[in-house]
Amino acid sequence: MGVIIVNHETWVQSGMADVNQVPSRTLGFAKVKSFSFLRHSQGTALFLYSASSSLFAPTTISLSMDLTMSSCSLSLLFIISLHIHFPVPTSGEFPPFRECAPFVCGDQQISYPFRHNERPSYCGYPGYELGCDGYNLTLSMMSLEYPVIHMDRNAQVLQVARTDIVEDVCRKSDVDTNLNFTLFNYASSDINFTLFYNCNVSPYSPYLFLCPTSQYGYLVRNADLAPRSPRCSFSALVPIASEALALLQLPGQSNRSAVIEVLSKGFEITWIADTSQCDNCTKSGGRCGYGWTRQEFNCVCSHGVYSMTCDRQSMHAYSATFTALCPSRENLAFIY
Repeated sequence: MGVIIVNHETWVQSGMADVNQVPSRTLGFAKVKSFSFLRHSQGTALFLYSASSSLFAPTTISLSMDLTMSSCSLSLLFIISLHIHFPVPTSGEFPPFRECAPFVCGDQQISYPFRHNERPSYCGYPGYELGCDGYNLTLSMMSLEYPVIHMDRNAQVLQVARTDIVEDVCRKSDVDTNLNFTLFNYASSDINFTLFYNCNVSPYSPYLFLCPTSQYGYLVRNADLAPRSPRCSFSALVPIASEALALLQLPGQSNRSAVIEVLSKGFEITWIADTSQCDNCTKSGGRCGYGWTRQEFNCVCSHGVYSMTCDRQSMHAYSATFTALCPSRENLAFIY
């Protein structure tokens, strides 16, 4: 947020305020470049100033205020109607257009609704952040980290796995697989299983495996548990893709190695975010983003931010309500 303090008498009498005479400071994204008085009648002033922006490129802001003042000692509040447009930058490419470019991690190309977790939040839909160590793509969710094995953009499906269990199926995890259901759902191909360790009663399961501590673990399909649910020291819910179950029946494998292989195949989750608007944006040469001043889809273009596509007629006209405080009769403080 920045604050501009303008001498009231100066611009009312002269009809123009020289930006060089306007004390200003930058506490946020904008710095004033010009300030012009346009109209003053019956106690109402309409004026215009332009600001440069490290994030949004040059910004034009129009303000209208009721200047009827009885006493500044009453700390009168004035309502400002603010309209922000994001026009063509004066030079160079719009920085967010570069920042929101698709990125490659391993053999997967990632774009909206996802973003790299080191990129600005406006490059992706809230909550869809992915990490990349150069080759391996990871999703962090609900205190667990999942390697992303595959992404199907057309079906909006991620294939993910439980790293903690795959690396050591005998580590006795008691952390269930939980999704953030505002972002993802389980795919219909998933089958819920539970890993059990240190059970006082052996659950009925053909998928028993021996751990190095001479203790047994069990992989049990949840549908087979009732009514014989065992009491165990540790258990963890682990979805498994239905097509991976055949690996448990392969000859010549110990149950433990088969269980590890099945778990390493992971399971599928579907993302919920609506990406239907993104196609038209990308076809017009834009890159999809979200947020900015409203919580909604944006088309980030090489020359600015638009509501749907890189057609200038779809340019945003954001509105907001701000408050200006009159600290004295001579000065007005405009807060943007």
